[in-house]
Amino acid sequence: TELKFRLIKNGKLNKNFTVIQINFSYGLKDKEYIRKYEIQDKEKNKYVRNFIIYEINMEKYKEIWYSKDEEKIEEEKYILMLDLMPKELKKLSKKDRVVNKYMCELERVNEDPEFHEYMSAEEDNRKIENSLRRQWREEGLAEGREEGIEQGLEKGISESKISIAKNMLSENIDIHIISKCTGLSKKEVENLEI
Repeated sequence: TELKFRLIKNGKLNKNFTVIQINFSYGLKDKEYIRKYEIQDKEKNKYVRNFIIYEINMEKYKEIWYSKDEEKIEEEKYILMLDLMPKELKKLSKKDRVVNKYMCELERVNEDPEFHEYMSAEEDNRKIENSLRRQWREEGLAEGREEGIEQGLEKGISESKISIAKNMLSENIDIHIISKCTGLSKKEVENLEI
């Protein structure tokens, strides 16, 4: 409601107020660290002037952390800290009061029973999804095995027919009889090499 109040004052849109949405994204193939999106029409005229979305490519920021480039890490530490494990955060927090404060807050939240309740529900959902994926994968493997067995049987039967036809040809049996007995076409029998 506070945001709504700031956006709309006295029934009018407050044009001096900007809403910023920040998305921390993973798995992006972009080479950019941060991408900015604005709502615009086909002619690239801003449709909504006071709403901006920033998408932060956390994969690119991870590269900075793993590069161990101290200068670059120092420069980008406030975004980096959002994706670090507690052990890594401790390294970063030794030199910086803001990161240290963030780390303390993170520890406090992790010790909060309500947070654990929420996270256990999240964990339960994740386990259910993983179980369903495993079940689907096993069903897919079973179907694949059945299909493979069917294909193997078909191939075996086909090879058997060809072998029988070759034996019959070597005994100078008429091609029409071979075709009738094996189920191979007359042309298939004629093309066999003995």
